[in-house]
Amino acid sequence: MENQNRNWMYDRTYDQRRGLKPSYIKGVNEFVDACTRTDKFLRGGLVRCPCARCQCGTFKQLIDIKIDLYTYGFKPNYWVWTEHGEEISTENQIRVEEDIESSSELGGVTWEENFDRYHEMVVDALQPEFHMYMQPTVEEPNRDAKRFYDLLDSVSKPLWENCIHSRLSLANRMLSIKSEGNQSQESFDQWATLFREMQTTPNEIPANYYEAKKIIFQLGFKEVKIDCCVNGCMIYYKEDKDLRQCKFCGEQRFKPRKGKNKKVPYKRMHYLPLIPRLQRLYASMSTAPHMLWHHQNRRNDDVMTHPSHGEAWKYFDTKHPHFASEPRNVRLGLYSDGFSPNVHFSTLYSCWPVIVTPYNLPPHIVPLCSIYFAFLHLLWLYIVHCSL
Repeated sequence: MENQNRNWMYDRTYDQRRGLKPSYIKGVNEFVDACTRTDKFLRGGLVRCPCARCQCGTFKQLIDIKIDLYTYGFKPNYWVWTEHGEEISTENQIRVEEDIESSSELGGVTWEENFDRYHEMVVDALQPEFHMYMQPTVEEPNRDAKRFYDLLDSVSKPLWENCIHSRLSLANRMLSIKSEGNQSQESFDQWATLFREMQTTPNEIPANYYEAKKIIFQLGFKEVKIDCCVNGCMIYYKEDKDLRQCKFCGEQRFKPRKGKNKKVPYKRMHYLPLIPRLQRLYASMSTAPHMLWHHQNRRNDDVMTHPSHGEAWKYFDTKHPHFASEPRNVRLGLYSDGFSPNVHFSTLYSCWPVIVTPYNLPPHIVPLCSIYFAFLHLLWLYIVHCSL
């Protein structure tokens, strides 16, 4: 069945959940029938369950998968059954690329189309952090779940009757226009004030640049702030998180302050956790299909265009067959290079940025290390160094 005919996958029940729709039951039966022709089913009788609870992470029998799909529905955005024998076609790839075009060009869209666009964006951004959010529960949602529901709420309500924009979509559109037009923050605030004045009724239009950024910020990745020794000897992390002075040089961790309870460290680093960023590569349809490229595009000739074509990659696969048997496992590459930050080669030190990149991706997506370090050098030379 073609991708464009699968709207039944997310149209499961009647209003007020008064039973399953016949089109959904028929579609599930067709899905189960398609699973019986996959290699994994023919070998072992088990396939991945694509329900919203299992998220293709559990192997089950077909009867159990059917029950789960009736109960929980399909996991979000599973239009192409990549875990059940299908491949991303050229037509579907074009559709994915069209979905991520510039947000400043939305002429002629309806409220429903705009809602679907931003609902999918919220799910892609936050789903990996708590993929069990679909389960029924009587408990209060935790902080991450509450952030997800708040964002869904900001997507699902139009700003006023017959308006195609929600609070989230308008904030995203305004910030996109500001960036593409190179507008100042003051100009942004003036436009936001004008938009609010045009509405006589109370509305949720962002009042200024700060408020719009605050809305969009919730879609971003978390960062972890870690205190450091002022001399760079250590970081106060894990078993050392409660220390008040460096265990190597003895320097104090916090600045002396009188009459203030909040402790201010001399130095702090910003750590960007890796796992959520890897999870989002599989959560978004714009990147998930490419994560299998290294497995689907093997070469037998002597031309090497990707690390997966090299002998080191093949040797790793023979040494770790269990890891290599699952093409969705992430192959991370670690590379570094040194340069003198102050352009004085007589200095006794150099900077060595360390960059981690996933090599599952095809060559036109994997960033080249030479480009990375050239950019970092220019950034230091023309921005950081000039501002000192």
